[in-house]
Amino acid sequence: DGTAVFVRIGPEGAAIIQSDCTDQTCVHTGALQQAGDTAICLPNRVVVRIVGTSVNTPVDGTTG
Repeated sequence: DGTAVFVRIGPEGAAIIQSDCTDQTCVHTGALQQAGDTAICLPNRVVVRIVGTSVNTPVDGTTG
């Protein structure tokens, strides 16, 4: 349907860096760094969440 959400995953954490939604709340959430941190883009139905007990896990990223 032409929607776009861009997520950056790196040493500083994960963040929604660009979205075509109108309010940009998901972009303004900033970097997620600790287990339980969440950023949600409701118009595009995207959820980015840090899970686990540490950000220093061997998993680089998960989508789904």
